[in-house]
Amino acid sequence: MISQRKIFTKINILNILSEQSEKSSYKNILIILDDMIADVKKKQYEPLLLKLFFNRRHIIKNGCISILMTTQKFIITPPNIRPCINSLVLFQLNTSEYNSLKNDVCSWIDFKIIPNSLKNAFDFIYINLVNGDMYKNFQSKLN
Repeated sequence: MISQRKIFTKINILNILSEQSEKSSYKNILIILDDMIADVKKKQYEPLLLKLFFNRRHIIKNGCISILMTTQKFIITPPNIRPCINSLVLFQLNTSEYNSLKNDVCSWIDFKIIPNSLKNAFDFIYINLVNGDMYKNFQSKLN
């Protein structure tokens, strides 16, 4: 049984998925993959990992699995997982990362306003990929 709050120090998501898929007592599970993209990339074709990313809202009865994944480089995110991204938090990106975002995830979003919005070291852009809304530092809407 998973406690209300548990910290995982290495990827054992596949075990969690296997153990919890038949139980209905969990309403919501948040999985945080903090700078573990290399481990995800190694397992990118594992059927259970793909099931986790693509069917996360349907795995648990009366609940949902949410995934928060951080990475230093968006390009490293496996292409087969990118369509599952619902939102992005972007800091300074290089040209190839901007192109990758535009081509692979959200071709309908106008990225021209992003470079000019990221002038200070800690500025970031939040993009909701469901509706296209963009915010600078969660303070001002950009579009």
